[in-house]
Amino acid sequence: MSAFAPVKNKRGRVVAVVQVDYPFDVFLDEARKEIFNNIAISSIFTLLILFFLIRSIRSILIKEEHLNATLAQSKLELEEKNKETLDSIVYAKKIQEAILPVISNIKKQLPESFIFFRPRDIVSGDFYWFKHTRGKIFIASVDCTGHGVPGAFMSMIGSVLLNDIVSKKGIDEPDKILHALHKGVVKSLKQSHKSKAARDGMDIALCVIEDDLKKLKISGAFRPLIHIRDSTLTRTKSNSSPIGGIRDGLIKFDCHEFDIQKGDQFYIFSDGYPDQFSGKTNKKYMTKRFRELLFKISQNPIVLQKQLLEEEFDAWKGDAEQVDDVLVIGFKI
Repeated sequence: MSAFAPVKNKRGRVVAVVQVDYPFDVFLDEARKEIFNNIAISSIFTLLILFFLIRSIRSILIKEEHLNATLAQSKLELEEKNKETLDSIVYAKKIQEAILPVISNIKKQLPESFIFFRPRDIVSGDFYWFKHTRGKIFIASVDCTGHGVPGAFMSMIGSVLLNDIVSKKGIDEPDKILHALHKGVVKSLKQSHKSKAARDGMDIALCVIEDDLKKLKISGAFRPLIHIRDSTLTRTKSNSSPIGGIRDGLIKFDCHEFDIQKGDQFYIFSDGYPDQFSGKTNKKYMTKRFRELLFKISQNPIVLQKQLLEEEFDAWKGDAEQVDDVLVIGFKI
């Protein structure tokens, strides 16, 4: 194995050539040794890296296995607690349904009537109330603050208070009933002390009908009455103040009286139906459209009216979430 190098003078001309000879076998031996040394060092370094990498992976897998076991246990405990909570709410639904009036009892006094009731959750903040006593029929649509469990608690308070006011205290004028109901809610929730429940309360439309079906009286707190007679729709406004809550000034509820004629139709309702958003346009149904719907379906038998309300609600809601409890009560004289 030879190497050559030119020797130049000051003028850059080649004046000689230097030749260096090196045995090729010696070069190969040294090259092989260098390669083997590099391979050995690389192998040792690689093995060290693999050793520490395997140890790290093993440690990670052990931690992951422990974490998965912990998560599985936590998930199991959470599922158990959720089941207990759900079971409690389902049982509360049974209690709430037991408090609600029996539909057949309502039908005895108001044969041509319907109740469209659809809670947003398992239990509801809306409730309907009915009583027949002392020659009068009492029927109300009530919308309590909130929905779900908080609303259901309020509905039970409202139902108990209404029963006590009418059955035990003997109050039978709708405006006086609402006044007593307001005082009862304030007292029950200790709202005179500005508690956290100071704003909790309920909206209500309460009808009192004479047994002879000649007169109807209505009082309301934020909830109106729709009256349809001879293809004419009339809305009776309510007082713009809820039942319950801390308020300044005199508490007053108006009483509106109607002379009933055969064929008259009346509707009371919560705000759940008009406030429902459309699954297509994301717009509310709104009160005006709801009044137009009531007028439209009033041409049909009362039993069919409930079905038409349900179909319209489902079509409007589509795949959107139900935003509130829904309650509509209708009856025809």
